[in-house]
Amino acid sequence: MVKVFVGVIFIAISTVLGKKITSKYLLKLKYYESLKRFNLHLKQNLMYKRDNLLDLLNFSCENQEFLATISSFKLNLYSETSRDEVYLPYWVDEEDKRFLNDYFNSLGKNNLDAEVEFVSAEQVIIDEKVKIIADNSSRFSNLGQKLGFSLGMVVFIIIL
Repeated sequence: MVKVFVGVIFIAISTVLGKKITSKYLLKLKYYESLKRFNLHLKQNLMYKRDNLLDLLNFSCENQEFLATISSFKLNLYSETSRDEVYLPYWVDEEDKRFLNDYFNSLGKNNLDAEVEFVSAEQVIIDEKVKIIADNSSRFSNLGQKLGFSLGMVVFIIIL
């Protein structure tokens, strides 16, 4: 009886661990969806309202990591120091880090036409990234959960 109980607990723990390990894809998807909404917000503002960039950085969304990135960028603008690096989440790889730093450090540096062109070009890139990340998220999140469950079942069988 104790072996069954320990086995069931191990299955549950390994399934949760497998899901947690692959959760970075879901975090990345939510982050890039927030970036997509922010970029669309910038584009619409540039075309119609033309508010100040600092006012636009009061963007609100539910993704805390993205809000931390925007706050970091806003702090870099206010402090008048070098705008080389903005805060990025721990799960960001080197390619994304380069892309996001370039994106944020290019905002507000051009005239209106160049800025609209830049934001439109970035929208296409962000849309592609969201599509790829969504595909990877659906594939790998389920895979992590299934592998965790499988590992738990193997240990459960060995315990019995």
